[in-house]
Amino acid sequence: METDDFKKNFPTTLLQTGHDILFPWVVRMVMMSLELTGRLPFTEVYLHAIIRNADECKMSQTLGNVINPLDFIHDISLEKLQEGFKSSKEDYPDGQYINLNKFCAEPSRDFCNDLFLTGTETPCDLWILSRLSYAIEQCESGFKKYQFSQITTAIYNFWLPELNDIYIEYVKKDFYADKPNLEQQNRQNTIKLILYTCLNNGLRLTTPIMPYLSEELYQRLPKPNNGQNSSPSLCITPYPQSSEFNQYHNKTIEKDVATITDAIDKINSYYSTPGVPRHEPVTLYIKSSSSISTLFKEYFELIKSLTNIDNIQIINDEPTVDQKEYIHIATTSDYRLFFKLTDDLE
Repeated sequence: METDDFKKNFPTTLLQTGHDILFPWVVRMVMMSLELTGRLPFTEVYLHAIIRNADECKMSQTLGNVINPLDFIHDISLEKLQEGFKSSKEDYPDGQYINLNKFCAEPSRDFCNDLFLTGTETPCDLWILSRLSYAIEQCESGFKKYQFSQITTAIYNFWLPELNDIYIEYVKKDFYADKPNLEQQNRQNTIKLILYTCLNNGLRLTTPIMPYLSEELYQRLPKPNNGQNSSPSLCITPYPQSSEFNQYHNKTIEKDVATITDAIDKINSYYSTPGVPRHEPVTLYIKSSSSISTLFKEYFELIKSLTNIDNIQIINDEPTVDQKEYIHIATTSDYRLFFKLTDDLE
């Protein structure tokens, strides 16, 4: 007699396994299932790579070359090791084997640390919702095509450069007030709701890649007062679907923010010059078309949050050679950027 759990979980759709046990194990599973239930246990088989040591030899107890997982857990952890496997292209010589090297997981260890710290901040904006929509679309497409590098890239880009590096910094100012007025409270509540959407769905995206870290963070995630989407565990939470987030996709905003962040990178590159004090506020002068100038003004708060600019001015004529207090920062096909130096910088 079939139990309710059996009816719910059998048959499955996909089996993930190594090609070395295709006939010794997978075929036997199929034959046994057909004999006992008359049904296939799964309809697809994904053959993952075989982990080898750094010398490209298959791990074997007979050879005595099995790497002790505890050696990795001490410095890296299994979670970060798994992420390192899936995103390290150079360690996939032909797609069938992975050469296990401790150093391949170190970048993922740093990423996991940044991801863990993200939950203490509160980012917000239409752009981040658009980028969330894009990340969900990329993950959904990647799983259908078994392109795991596409999945890990989408997750990494959403969490680190987009959510952490840009929007966490951008919205900090909205929580500086000790006694926020009604307008500030409403703004903070809006930010918190959008933040919950980003964190909740971001963790759901990450679960198949890093299940333990995602679950730990999910349990720490404050839930909305209305209990919206408050599942007790990510294990039983549906994976985000792109159809649910298409309404947030905004190519215009993404293009605008890409222009601004490119300018921000150029500005910060100037500040990295030896001898230039980063704490010194300066005025940014922009020579560009009216549309680009308007764009810079519209995103002034974003520029200010991510740089040390305290004022933006639009100029019609470029500074002359005699005006030595001006320094050229960057030139693109759309704009030219200048700083006016203070006495200290001169």
